[in-house]
Amino acid sequence: MNHSNPSPKMNKFQESASGTTDSKDPMAKKALLGAIFLTLFGLFSAAGGLLKFDAAFWQGHILTVVPILVLALGLVSLALLRRGKILQGVSLVFAGNLLLPITASLLQDGLGWAIFIYTLTSSALFLWQITLPVVRRWAIGFAFLALAFIALMELLNLPIRALAANELAVFFYGASAILMALFVIQAAIQARNIIFARLQLKIAFWTGAALAVISLILIAYAGITARQSAIETAQNEALAYAASQAFRVRADAEVPLDMVRALAQALTAAKDPENTYRNLSRSQVNAMLRQVLIENPNFLGVSTLWEPNAFDGQDAFYRGKEGHDLTGRFLPYWVRGDDGNIKVIPLEQYETVGVGDWYILPRLTKREVVIAPLVYPIQGVDTVMATFVAPIVFENKFYGIVGMDAPIAYIQDVVDAVEIYGENADAFVINSSGKIIGFRNKPEMAGRLISEVIPDYFSDYQVRVAGGQSFVSVSEDGRSLLVFSAINLGRAGSRWSFGLIIPFSEITAPATASALRQGAIGVTLTLVGLVLLWFLSGQIVRPVRDLTEVANAVSQGNFEVAARVKTTDETGVLANAFNLMISQLRETFNTLEQRVAERTAKVERRNLDLALAAQVGQAVSQVRSVDDMLKDAAEIIHQSFGLYYVQIYLVNESRTELVLQFGTGQAGAELMRRRHRLPLNMTSSNGGAAGTRKPIG
Repeated sequence: MNHSNPSPKMNKFQESASGTTDSKDPMAKKALLGAIFLTLFGLFSAAGGLLKFDAAFWQGHILTVVPILVLALGLVSLALLRRGKILQGVSLVFAGNLLLPITASLLQDGLGWAIFIYTLTSSALFLWQITLPVVRRWAIGFAFLALAFIALMELLNLPIRALAANELAVFFYGASAILMALFVIQAAIQARNIIFARLQLKIAFWTGAALAVISLILIAYAGITARQSAIETAQNEALAYAASQAFRVRADAEVPLDMVRALAQALTAAKDPENTYRNLSRSQVNAMLRQVLIENPNFLGVSTLWEPNAFDGQDAFYRGKEGHDLTGRFLPYWVRGDDGNIKVIPLEQYETVGVGDWYILPRLTKREVVIAPLVYPIQGVDTVMATFVAPIVFENKFYGIVGMDAPIAYIQDVVDAVEIYGENADAFVINSSGKIIGFRNKPEMAGRLISEVIPDYFSDYQVRVAGGQSFVSVSEDGRSLLVFSAINLGRAGSRWSFGLIIPFSEITAPATASALRQGAIGVTLTLVGLVLLWFLSGQIVRPVRDLTEVANAVSQGNFEVAARVKTTDETGVLANAFNLMISQLRETFNTLEQRVAERTAKVERRNLDLALAAQVGQAVSQVRSVDDMLKDAAEIIHQSFGLYYVQIYLVNESRTELVLQFGTGQAGAELMRRRHRLPLNMTSSNGGAAGTRKPIG
């Protein structure tokens, strides 16, 4: 046995196993396209901002190195494929394609569906179009392992995972869409000849494609509509919820504000000349302030500060005394110490811009002011405070202020109690300057700027918040819904704002789940529709197929067949017409055979007559006597046609009778002996026949 010339199939397998093949092979071209896509994928991943998220230092390094590694694998695979090393090149392409999504799912949260769909579509494309049979089993195994790993990461959601940037999800979804489009186009090209070769496949394909496109459009429209409706509903609900929480914060803040307002009004009455009790002493006012602090254990301190000599004109007398500074102005600050004891100290820095705004602003505006947040240590614990100030104004003249320092820890309790969208939304309260008064589950954020959380706050929202507006907006990165509800504190003109930061993923989660359910239902119904369509198209095509078989039989000369189509639609009408045509062809064919036979018989008879005439002529030409000639002619006719009896008559000269010249057999001899004659008229058949002849000459 000669083994020197293996089969082409074996050669192809050996080439695939060894990893070399012709670069013009279709498989090599597909693998080359895959390597180009992988190279671009790695390039865009490395340069497209994979670090646009709050990740740890080591996570950032990994997600910087991995795209570069994917890019390197793509370049190496391109080089191998250009040299004909298809097995090695395809293996590197497939490995690089799985490396980046696996790494991203391990280190980043919020990319589950995007990465899963990308891995699924890309693996399907590689396995169908590019992967060689020799490695296909391993490739399928690794693809399933990658999908299981991604699903496991989404299920466990390990703490090492950082929140992914929205651009990454868009990137993976976009890559999935491109791969799916390439897959569909390639499959359509390959299936074109098969589809167009059969009517049933053509009907099923085009109708199924139209059904799939319509279903996709309807599902996409329903998903987009549901998402938009969810966002609009969330905006209205979130704004209403924020307004209710803002009202709660305002109601609690109005308690100390009402108290300082009442004290300011009481002290204003002391400046009214018509008031009998206008001559209050400093000790009496201090007693009032101290009693207020005793009656309100939640308050940290209460104070009053008057303009120079505005209270009783005795500032010079009180210089340096308890509760006074060297100016002698009336400025006691009754404060609760860490030990709970109440003591009085003079107010300080009241003329310093910034630090003394609690006094400077009411003097300028003659309006109530709320200063917050202020962080004071109370019994060793930093406590968020607010200063509530009311001006003492009589006949539009400013005399001083009454102030109260009260803890506003309840604001932190309010934002911590927010349970909206499964506790995934952040809540906060800020003042008009953008400082955080309370932030959900992060009390340490008090006093810091909200721009640390909302980077574009001062460029887009500061003016609106300071103006007391309630509104809804979208964050700069497009990932969150921002809600601001104004908190207007009485007559102070001070404006806080209760805010919410709601991730769009939480808002659209029900719509996304609904879209996925609709998509699954749509795919299932499309598949069921395709099965039914295949069955129905088979019912439509079957009569055509039967007619084709009958037509082939007729074309081979079999006219005894008939189309067995019993429907009453167009195919039934066509089948009946076809059967009628076959019947007419069969009848025409049979009639044609009969006519051909008759025509052949006539031709043969004519040929026989010609042959007989030639024989008679030949016989006649050999004799000289008329009697002998007539005798020979009669015998030839008698024998040639197998006649029973033959007579020959001649007309007499008067053309009145037929004279028998010869007759065959004994009857003829007897009639000749009698000189038999017949009248030349219509009384006899021979006479009548001869009488109808015209004379010659």
